[in-house]
Amino acid sequence: LSLSPEGVSAAEDPWERGPVKHLLPLCNHDTILVKASFREPFDEAPVLHLGDRSVAGIRMDGSGRFFRFHCAALTADTEYELAIHDDSGGRLCDAWPLRTMPRPDAAVDHFRLAVYTCAGGLENVPLRGSDLWIPIAQRQRMFERILSFQPHAVVGVGDQVYWDQITGVYKYVKMDIPDLRESIEAQWDRFGRFERNLPMLGSANETVLTRVVDEQLAELYGVRFRSVPTILTQDDHDYFENDEATDEFIAFPPDAFMMRAARATQRLYFPEFLPDANRPAGLGATDAAPDPYRLGEAYGTLRYGKLFEGL
Repeated sequence: LSLSPEGVSAAEDPWERGPVKHLLPLCNHDTILVKASFREPFDEAPVLHLGDRSVAGIRMDGSGRFFRFHCAALTADTEYELAIHDDSGGRLCDAWPLRTMPRPDAAVDHFRLAVYTCAGGLENVPLRGSDLWIPIAQRQRMFERILSFQPHAVVGVGDQVYWDQITGVYKYVKMDIPDLRESIEAQWDRFGRFERNLPMLGSANETVLTRVVDEQLAELYGVRFRSVPTILTQDDHDYFENDEATDEFIAFPPDAFMMRAARATQRLYFPEFLPDANRPAGLGATDAAPDPYRLGEAYGTLRYGKLFEGL
């Protein structure tokens, strides 16, 4: 996982992030969608400046740390300069570039896509003498290696989060592996415990969720993918369970708690799929909540001119 000469580590990145905790963008040929979180909450929504346009953030959480920025009717295959300001006009971070995709009917000669899987996991959870998950610093080195190839887009296939409840936490606590059991119990005390009958957002569950996912997603990604359209998909662990079945418990299809957890994670941390005129309107999880932007939770399209289409 050594970096090429073009690779730049986070420590060497001169970009000033200010209070921004993480940024993940997605775009197609005419729309840019950015999910961002901040270290402290805002009473008034920050504003994304994009060229000569500006759009106010839409608050995604109960406290005012998480915002979505949506800007449509853009020009295809055009590099825009983005910057986030507070409501009084003060710049919160350095500006950064992001290029829209070519038009769907455009002839393009190359496209570079980076794909990886299972980026989630906590730090310092031991299992039989080693870490249960790869250290975050090592995952970030992989990200820097990916960025050194200057991809046009990135797809991170689930699992983005590992904090299984019944199939993980409870099971590990019962297993006769003292170091793992003690570590899981310590993490439980650190993050808190979910109340399965409460809403995920706007209740005590929101604090637990953001403690868990901040470490596995916001701190992992930071701002390094700010100029690369990024798709993150969800798999079993993103519903806070492993896909397994025993006489005592069958994890899938997901129950109401699991659905709330997965939807809240996406709502706060990474972009939904952008509209696609060819996507059937009846697909599941399309506009699960009233949304004038016609975003999709689970099904979408990555299209790069006439050269590449990924569903």
